[in-house]
Amino acid sequence: MHLPNAAVCRYDDEGATLTIIGAWDARPDGFQLGTRWPLDGRSMAAKVLRTGRPARVEDYTNVSGSLGAEARVFGVNRLAGAPIVIDGRVWGVISTSSPEAPFPESVEDRLAEFTELVATAIANSQAHEELTRLAEEQAALRRVATLLAREAPPTEVFEAVSTEVAHLVSADAAALTRFEADGMVTALGGWTSTGGYAYVGRQFALEGTVSGLVFQSRRPARIDSYAAEPGSAA
Repeated sequence: MHLPNAAVCRYDDEGATLTIIGAWDARPDGFQLGTRWPLDGRSMAAKVLRTGRPARVEDYTNVSGSLGAEARVFGVNRLAGAPIVIDGRVWGVISTSSPEAPFPESVEDRLAEFTELVATAIANSQAHEELTRLAEEQAALRRVATLLAREAPPTEVFEAVSTEVAHLVSADAAALTRFEADGMVTALGGWTSTGGYAYVGRQFALEGTVSGLVFQSRRPARIDSYAAEPGSAA
């Protein structure tokens, strides 16, 4: 399209930020791959997200927000873009900018011609990743089911479940525990990337543990640091 630059951007954080995931720019200080920007003003990207339609802004002199300020720093006065729509949702935007020369006629509509191709590529990639994940989960379930079918001891099954879970979510360790009537939790089996799991059969108080959060809420839970958590288990 004889444009000075172009970028493929993704809306993240439920539309709160914009991330550049693909870019080409004739200038070394142009679009930078991987940069993230808050959608905190009336930028072209914010307009595309809001309307779900191609848009252009011919004058960024008074455009508020982080993207407006960055455009002025780099001398960009015009931006145009078209939405990338996946499963009926505005997933991202293809954009271009011009520091001086005016855009070609209907540049934003011409950009829109490329978005279907990009959306198809992204959707196929996501579908492939989902199928791969499902296949890995089914394989893990079959391996555990095989142990059950040959009546393996519970400790072996618990260790196998922990191993499969850790591998599926790329964790360094996993464990299976049981809540006791006296308010304690018992470690039934586990796996660690360093080898061995030394806590089988040990009991711990729920205080300061992710098990305690799960027990209280009856929902999935997480603790990102045990450094400040109370209790012997932490």
